[in-house]
Amino acid sequence: MNEEELILRVFELLLLMSNIGLLGLTVLLKKERRRVPIFIASGTALLVLAIHWKVEGLRVQLFFPYGLTILFLAGSIYGCFKKTAFRHIPRFILGLAYIVSAVMLALTACLMYAFPVFQLPEPSGEHKVGTQVFHFVDKGRDEIFDEKKRGKEN
Repeated sequence: MNEEELILRVFELLLLMSNIGLLGLTVLLKKERRRVPIFIASGTALLVLAIHWKVEGLRVQLFFPYGLTILFLAGSIYGCFKKTAFRHIPRFILGLAYIVSAVMLALTACLMYAFPVFQLPEPSGEHKVGTQVFHFVDKGRDEIFDEKKRGKEN
C-alpha cells in the first residue's frame, strides 16, 4: 500500500479501530464501570463514521462496522436512561455476541485489505478521455409516444 492510498483510508482505519476499541471496552470493563466510557467511545466512533461517510464515501466492506457503531451508540444511550438495562442477558449469549463481533471485525479488516480504495491517475495526452451526455431532439418528426400526441416535439 503506498502513501496516497493510506491517506485516503485514514477514516476507514479509524472507524475499524474505534469499533475494536468499543468491543475491547465492553469485554474488559466491569458492567458497573463501562457505562460512561462506552457512551463516550461510541459517540466518538459515530463522529468518525460521519466524517468517513462525508470524506471517503460509503463502502460495502464496512457495513458491519457501520452497524456495530450504531448499535453500540443505541445500546449506550439506552443503558444511560435505563439503569437495569442488559442485566438479564445470559453470559453464553454475551460471549457468543463478543466472538461473532470479533470475527466480523477481523473479516472486515481482511476485506479492507483485499479490496483497497484506489484512485485512477488523470489521463495524460492530447485526446480527451471520458463520457459525455447528449440530448437530441428531432423537430421534424411527429411525437407518437406522448400520451397527448401533440404533434411535433418542441
